[in-house]
Amino acid sequence: MAQSGEARTPSPVSSVPLMFGIAEAVGLPGTILTTLLVDTGMTQSAARTVLARLKKRGALTVTRVGRAGVYRLAGEMLRGFERVEHGPRQAPWDGKFRTIVYDIPESERAEKDKLRALAAGYGFGTLRPGVLIAIGDELWRQAPRHYDGNGLLETGTLEFDPAAARAVAARAWDLPRRAAEFARACRAAEKLTQISAVPRDNAAAFRQFHDNYLASIDVRLSDPGLPAELLPADWKAGELDRLLGDMLTVWEGAVNAHVESVIRASRHRSLVEFKPAEFARDSGADDVRRSG
Repeated sequence: MAQSGEARTPSPVSSVPLMFGIAEAVGLPGTILTTLLVDTGMTQSAARTVLARLKKRGALTVTRVGRAGVYRLAGEMLRGFERVEHGPRQAPWDGKFRTIVYDIPESERAEKDKLRALAAGYGFGTLRPGVLIAIGDELWRQAPRHYDGNGLLETGTLEFDPAAARAVAARAWDLPRRAAEFARACRAAEKLTQISAVPRDNAAAFRQFHDNYLASIDVRLSDPGLPAELLPADWKAGELDRLLGDMLTVWEGAVNAHVESVIRASRHRSLVEFKPAEFARDSGADDVRRSG
């Protein structure tokens, strides 16, 4: 975990959903996805390892088409991708935290880890070991179905006065640290919107954009989607969203050109599953569709 004075270091895993976003695709052949990951600076073996790990974790699915495999986002990675595209779901604050209380024995460690990972994907915070809290009902109502071992798993609600609720949220989601990360990400993103010239080499522009945009997106994904009543006064998620949009405006021409060149050069280009046209940017994605 990054300390309050340190910048968050994105995991290479975070590059994968970004490739789908940049390509405006819901399905990418493995050859194209691997090439794009290598173009971010990964080695080919590292890219393949990341994809295999995500497939095993259920964050990617693969459909075989002849000798090719078409990858699609799934599970927690798909939910994170949708949070970035559409913003986190913000359930209205009704004054109650939805709570999962568990005491799972060490002999069932895999089940415990699975529950915690699932809860994190649905935006739960950890109030203390064994106590998870959230705002919305997603997962909360279904949590008992996800565990049938010999330990304890119960659901309930916690209610506090407004000041106490803010204090509980700050602890469970580590909001002071997250607020500092959002502020740093805003400063970094603003510099990228004020760049005097994007590199003329599209591949170089793609890699530079990836490195900087990924760091900001990784922070954006950490937004737990809490209602305003529970957030610090200096919460900058909205400002970061605006700056990310500005970054895309400045960089998307060169970045899209590189991605399109990779797709066109692949013998598997016809297997790319683009988003519906109404969601695609006017950057030439339709031309790539037609050329496939």
